[in-house]
Amino acid sequence: MAEVFKIWNTYIAPATNAQLDLGSDTYKFNNLYIDGIAYLDEILMSGDLDLNSFSINNISYLYGPNPADYIRLGVTNRLFLNFTGLGDPFATPDISISGSVWFDDNVGLATTKQLRFGDDDTYISSKSDGHLDLDADVSVDINGVLNIQNSTNFVFYDGDLASYDSDVLYYI
Repeated sequence: MAEVFKIWNTYIAPATNAQLDLGSDTYKFNNLYIDGIAYLDEILMSGDLDLNSFSINNISYLYGPNPADYIRLGVTNRLFLNFTGLGDPFATPDISISGSVWFDDNVGLATTKQLRFGDDDTYISSKSDGHLDLDADVSVDINGVLNIQNSTNFVFYDGDLASYDSDVLYYI
């Protein structure tokens, strides 16, 4: 019979790498007590993870059930969220946040994306043309002073290209 595992003074190891399993789907160990570091290539859990009062350090990725959905923590001073997100952002959002969110730095939005409010037709976007677009179903209400800086003219346009007159400029 070939060697299956070896016992040394300070540890037990399989005779060859990745040869033995500890327990099986049918025959499981009850509890595992470790005082030290557990070096694991992967953890597949079917229950809850209770860390009690301990913390987790040095995680690069947290994956969801779909491998394309993940949170990446492994880049210095950055957090990446990647979710495939199919469907209506208001009925089935990719990320649902309850409560306030505060950003103390710039927030970027790709030129092909929109920041939506309440439905698909009310949003802020900026295409690669350099314009900021405020789009709404009915109107955009500005409650307060509108201060336009560094502009020599201001164009009022009601959305009707047939009646748009490029000579109608209101100078500020």
